[in-house]
Amino acid sequence: MITREAALSLPWVPTAAETALTTPSEFTFGVEIEVFSPYPRDELADLLTKKQSIDARVVWFTHDVTPYWKLLRDGTLVDECPKNHYGIELVSPVLSGEKGIEETKKVIKELKVAPVITDDRTGLHVHVGRPREGWTLPELKKLAKAFILQEETFDGLVSESRRGDTNPQLRSNAALWGDRDLVEIDAATDIHTLINLVNSNGHGDSCRYFKLNFEAVKMYGTVEFRQQTATVDSAATIAWIDAVLHFCRWTLQNDFVDR
Repeated sequence: MITREAALSLPWVPTAAETALTTPSEFTFGVEIEVFSPYPRDELADLLTKKQSIDARVVWFTHDVTPYWKLLRDGTLVDECPKNHYGIELVSPVLSGEKGIEETKKVIKELKVAPVITDDRTGLHVHVGRPREGWTLPELKKLAKAFILQEETFDGLVSESRRGDTNPQLRSNAALWGDRDLVEIDAATDIHTLINLVNSNGHGDSCRYFKLNFEAVKMYGTVEFRQQTATVDSAATIAWIDAVLHFCRWTLQNDFVDR
């Protein structure tokens, strides 16, 4: 799990952040937190609302972006649930800046008090959006190339089972790309073609089960970083969010050539 110290040492975090790792405000973000909860969804939502003033609601199933925190049944956790626990995914509304960080901290605080269980089976997914113009094709090309080049750095921030190309839920973008020249990414003429290049399912289409998921662009207008493990360590959660957002900022400020 990433620490603040690890976040500050990343190549894309400015050295000025040695005293304070501030959250880039030019992006929106959203988080998906998978947990094993001792409370069913309605009771956990009630705790979040009453104790932390978080607008949290039970949703049976929807892909819609909502202005409140959604508590969903997580089908991927059902067979893994410890006794007397429930597999739940908490999905935030669109967040931004320090206000969004503080809201996330409140949620994590209550999850810790519950206490929920998080381990290598539970994921922390971060969606990143561009609130004004949306992600453009040139920006997504930069992001794809930068992540392929820096994937090993991201691997160093997660548990062993979430590294490399061994987890079918977290396929490696770099392994998919292999030894091909990165200029092939620049040749993509539209976003759909780019998504098929970097999130290929091997059958002429794309899928979301990659460390960096571009499929989310089509549905939500976001890119999704899927690699981290969920935790009730608030500092670690925020450090990961900030590291992802700083990576996006750094990506857009630089140009990337082949290895």
